[in-house]
Amino acid sequence: MTDSNGFAIGLNVTSGTGPTVTYSRVSNPEYMAIAFKSSAGNFTPPTHQYSIVNFSVAAFGSCGTCTVTIPTTGANHLLYIESADEVFSHITTVSGAGSWTIPSGSNTCQIQFNIMGQNNAASCAYNLSSTVGATSLTITMSGNGATNFAIWEIAATSGNFAFDTQSSYVNTSTPNLWYPAGSSLTLNYSNDVVFQFAWAVGGSLGPSYFGQPYINAVGTIIGPFNYFLQNEAAVTVLLDSGPNPPTPIWINDNPNNAMFFSGVAFAAQ
Repeated sequence: MTDSNGFAIGLNVTSGTGPTVTYSRVSNPEYMAIAFKSSAGNFTPPTHQYSIVNFSVAAFGSCGTCTVTIPTTGANHLLYIESADEVFSHITTVSGAGSWTIPSGSNTCQIQFNIMGQNNAASCAYNLSSTVGATSLTITMSGNGATNFAIWEIAATSGNFAFDTQSSYVNTSTPNLWYPAGSSLTLNYSNDVVFQFAWAVGGSLGPSYFGQPYINAVGTIIGPFNYFLQNEAAVTVLLDSGPNPPTPIWINDNPNNAMFFSGVAFAAQ
């Protein structure tokens, strides 16, 4: 199992030659490894309730209303959209693949803050039971400007998805904001899908605990690595988390600048 930073975990690994690592381009990596042994025998991975079906990103030079192409959806899945822009614009409606909810107000995923003169804004929308066969979503924003989206599709082995909880906050503890915490969540269910979002001008180097999607760079708009808005906004996910989910610690390479965060959790019951 690997993530976007190249970290890897191997279970029940045999002794002998180390693993082979392949890079997409010429690299000069440094390696560190640590091993654990169980006197009781092999490690047994837990049975997972959730899985990531699809993840996609999209960018628009101007988005008052825009249509996002997505992989064909399955039935009764969780769809989650995160938006990011620099014009204080938020998601107002979404159509396609079923019924959508758009949170708004304080302590929700709809959050904004001016950092270094940029009117940075984020918002989200979710669909608790996707219809099968959708290949696009139409998203309307409150404003009209360059906007990027990250879209997740999550499946559960049993149950129907329900909204659990959410939170958000702005951290202005500069000039030494090196390792800010993400948005803390208190779950109502015992096993959740948890999304965590962070906005860092210049880019965060990633959080603890949460897996990051690997996003290929597209010009100066999308990516690289965990950014769906280049060097600004990142969203991560932790499956099968609870009843006390960890709060991620993000790395801020611009500690003189504020950051803002949100977290949203869902559970299949």
